[in-house]
Amino acid sequence: MKKFVWIICYIMPVFFISCGVTGQVYTVKRPAEVNMKGLKVIAIGDIQGTRKSHSAAIMNELTSRLSESGAFDAILDRNHLDRIIEEHKLTMSGFVDDGSIIKLGKLIGAAAIINGAISVDKYREDITRQLKVQEVTNVSISVTSNKYEQYTNYIRSVSSLTNISYKRTGKYVFSVGFQIVDTQTARLLAAKTISASREKVTEAVNGDPDMIDPEYLFVSSVEEICNNFAARLLPKTDVLYVTFLFDNKITNSEKAINYFKIEKYSEGIALLREQLNNDGTEKLLKAKIYYDVAMGLMLSDQYEEALQNAEKALELNPNDHYIACGPKLITDEWNNAKRLKEQE
Repeated sequence: MKKFVWIICYIMPVFFISCGVTGQVYTVKRPAEVNMKGLKVIAIGDIQGTRKSHSAAIMNELTSRLSESGAFDAILDRNHLDRIIEEHKLTMSGFVDDGSIIKLGKLIGAAAIINGAISVDKYREDITRQLKVQEVTNVSISVTSNKYEQYTNYIRSVSSLTNISYKRTGKYVFSVGFQIVDTQTARLLAAKTISASREKVTEAVNGDPDMIDPEYLFVSSVEEICNNFAARLLPKTDVLYVTFLFDNKITNSEKAINYFKIEKYSEGIALLREQLNNDGTEKLLKAKIYYDVAMGLMLSDQYEEALQNAEKALELNPNDHYIACGPKLITDEWNNAKRLKEQE
């Protein structure tokens, strides 16, 4: 695991108290949702839909996103694939049959083909209006005078000002069902429907609101869907917050945790284990030591031993919130590491 470049602030300031909780944020790699092991070529197949231009937009955007990822040796766009299909007289309309897929696999090698169908492609626009009546008070002043005195007259009048507020709302809803198929075996690797919606509002008073461009909302929806889909084929970076249980009663507790924060895990673990060999260490303190050792082992990818230490900590102190969460955290990270290994 690689340490993130900044440290989360202490939940409890360890410089002024004898025990507490401190933490560190680490960047970690997560497995891809779809296991693409051995498939370094992607072929963009058919995207079915009632509008050919919208199907083409999905295929083009998907080609761009996968090419930009740099994760694959080659991306065969639809034009390239069509030439192969035509040359070898294959049938590739819609969701292709197993036989055609395997024939294609023999031509392009180990690859995955992406097919899909647009299930929702809808734009709706509504205009609402609201009548607003506002009272306006007018005051007129007149002054009359003679040689003895001056009179000021105030005349108050109330009138109504009526305005109509117009609101135009345009909303595009778009959904695509994707399938990823291994061209060597015709095995379905994944099937997923991804949706996106985009909305824009314009307003005006006593007049028509500005028009809304549905094409802009459509393009934005396509970008979101293709980004979302492409991300499922790639490992991703995530953040992991790890807590450590500091206690001044444990010799070298702070020093060991500081070692963990600079990724010197073996040094920190060795310091803490010295205290475990001390028969005079209290039960609850030992629970903290086992927990911190478990975190250090997990961060150094020694998951089995980490889990054993976390379970020992839990046996000694089942009532501590952080200790209680330790085994699950380690198990989850271990499973992620196994999946990443499978995808290499």
